[in-house]
Amino acid sequence: MTRARLGASLLMLAALAGWAGCTERAPEQPCACAEAAPPVDAPLMAFLSKARAAHHQADQREEAQDIAGAITALEQITATSLGATGSLPEAREVLSDTRARLADLRSQIGKYDEAELDLVEGLKLAPKDSYFEGHLHEMRGVSEERRAKTSAESGDKAGSEAARRRAFESFEKAIDVQDRVIRKELGDAEGEKR
Repeated sequence: MTRARLGASLLMLAALAGWAGCTERAPEQPCACAEAAPPVDAPLMAFLSKARAAHHQADQREEAQDIAGAITALEQITATSLGATGSLPEAREVLSDTRARLADLRSQIGKYDEAELDLVEGLKLAPKDSYFEGHLHEMRGVSEERRAKTSAESGDKAGSEAARRRAFESFEKAIDVQDRVIRKELGDAEGEKR
């Protein structure tokens, strides 16, 4: 998870915390945010906090060149039983993004098939035509680029070429998805200006 996405999660937590703070008012003092805000979902808040902590652990492991340790840290997120919280968009986005990072890490150490499994699971979770879907396709391209290089170094020319084609196709999918996201968001912004 990039720091920008962690920041988005923090903003959500801040918004929910603001709502929670609003509930501390005396009953006779109405709070405008109480009517508009959804109830705080304690399991979701705990999951998001756990995810941030695990990503920080993974950052530290990566900085220490301990890719296996970074993977272990992130697997704490994907192993979480979320119950009903798992159907919430925020949880699905965090899980899909974590799967993208796991795929990246696994492909760095040559575990291409395991990386592909993470990508498949991440795509099941990612919202259609979202940054998260596009990022998973991008990470598939990165993984296939690495597989192509490994195959070429081992003398497997056909395997290398096949992986290069898959990488190119994955990058094309990532570009297409992100273009749709950009058009949708800019279109929405243009519509609001009118």
